[in-house]
Amino acid sequence: MGGYVPPHMREGGRGREGAVGGDRAGGRGGRRGHQASSSRNRQPSVPATPDAAVEDAVRRKDAAERKLGKDGARGASAAASTLASIARELRSALAVPNLSPSARSDAGLALGEALCAAAAATVTAARHGPLTPTLARAERDARAAAARMYEDAATVLADLASWCERQIPTDSAGDDPDAWADATLAATTAAANALAALGDVGAASPRDDPGASVTTVTTLSRAVDLYESATRLASIAEAGARDVRSRNAAAADALAGLWNLADARVKLAEAIAASGHGFGHDQIQIQNQIQNQNVARAETLFAAAFAAYELACARCDSRAGDDLAGLLMDWGVGHASHARVLADVLASGGVGGAWDSDLSARALDACERATEKLARAAEFGVGDVDAHVAFGEAQRTRSEVLRAEATARKRRIETFPESLDPSSGMSTRSCDDLFADADAALARVSDPDHPHPLGFARALRLDSRHLDALVGAAECHVERGKMMRDSWNQPSENPSSSGDDSKAHFARGWATYRVALEGPLLFPDDRVDPGWASDRLEMAYNAACAACLAGDLDASERLLESVVECDDETREAIAADADLEALRLRRTFAGVPPGG
Repeated sequence: MGGYVPPHMREGGRGREGAVGGDRAGGRGGRRGHQASSSRNRQPSVPATPDAAVEDAVRRKDAAERKLGKDGARGASAAASTLASIARELRSALAVPNLSPSARSDAGLALGEALCAAAAATVTAARHGPLTPTLARAERDARAAAARMYEDAATVLADLASWCERQIPTDSAGDDPDAWADATLAATTAAANALAALGDVGAASPRDDPGASVTTVTTLSRAVDLYESATRLASIAEAGARDVRSRNAAAADALAGLWNLADARVKLAEAIAASGHGFGHDQIQIQNQIQNQNVARAETLFAAAFAAYELACARCDSRAGDDLAGLLMDWGVGHASHARVLADVLASGGVGGAWDSDLSARALDACERATEKLARAAEFGVGDVDAHVAFGEAQRTRSEVLRAEATARKRRIETFPESLDPSSGMSTRSCDDLFADADAALARVSDPDHPHPLGFARALRLDSRHLDALVGAAECHVERGKMMRDSWNQPSENPSSSGDDSKAHFARGWATYRVALEGPLLFPDDRVDPGWASDRLEMAYNAACAACLAGDLDASERLLESVVECDDETREAIAADADLEALRLRRTFAGVPPGG
């Protein structure tokens, strides 16, 4: 939920008005310098010309976006209405026959931006507030409305890019070719941003909906294509720059294009890897085949994304104001996402149900690359909590891969003792060593009192109420407890020691969840976007599991009652969840059979 925000969705991010060229050269774009006249305050009448009407609408759109940024989530509903109204005005203005070419370009770009901003505000308004049974339904309706607006924006902006490109003069006698080339680049980037945002909305759909998965992949593929076009346009502008200012602006555009392209490729890789779900039990073989194909495609895209990040990093100059910390963080998050995809394959049984040592090695390598980039991001972005949270997530993935290998090795040794032969393809490390390494990966990122804390623990040193850091640390404690309880080789002289240790971890996990529950997890700040209801419900469910494991059955029961009230399908999860075994004996869940 909500910790990492991709660059193209950030306030004032690349591709938004005045930010296409970055801050180094003051930006590039057709609307730069088209400021509202101060005389308008003295004459609040209808603008005298079509061009003035466009200028006025653009000014009000920008003001509405600034107000939304100041008000936060509590202003989302009003902002969505205002921006939608301005979008209608701009659409009408485009139909006026005597609109100047410059104003037409401004109106088209502003229309696309207004639609995107209205879509984002619509979603935020729908998911803002405490969890209730109606919230999920409101979110679904808002997602559908936002998707229509994003698609509309993408169409408007793509058409605008084509129109602007046709305005570029073929000889020096016409209009300034750079101005129309800039407008083409701005519209192309904005269209890609709209599609990337549409892909984010689609990715929030239920994972078992194959139709939604296919649509999301298609949408993000279109976004990648447009970002590639924007990158090519920026390269052409850079090669043809005739003065220092133009060269700086073109270089900033090229950096922004590469960065956006890398982010979009990561998103597309994630969507492709997740798109092999939704098959019945009698189609497992088909699902496995599709999963293997999708993972191969995803890894190709991850490699292309990392190449783009590397090119972007070579251009990034923090001394000139470039956000090197942000770029390194996104690069690290990309590697962490790659590791997560591979870990999911291992968790599902790997290829053909056998342990895949090569896949495991690639996952651990991706974790290593992620932590390297994220550690550097934290160095450059002093005080940036999100980089530390992302580091913690990468370490959790590393721990999961190590635990999976230890479990697979232990099972294989028990079944086939001859598998101790190094030629079996598995690590020569003992199960205990693998489990110890997995536990150590979690220990340092979850304990704020550690002498040298990392990840979630370091984030909590900086902000003790940071929700994502609290939840991440809580999950680490619970995972450590499960390892102690289920997997550790218990010392024969004190067989209860592991049980005592696991209870201590469960208790600490539940205590950390309790702090998170006091904040925006269930009752969000009215200025903060709390994220999707499904994510919040999942966190509340996990907190209930932690409470149950820690022995606080009353709290676990109360949490689950709230979750079930919002999502009745959760009863099926309760029936199958071994972590809730003790709670299923309670009256409230007596109808749920132990063990499913």
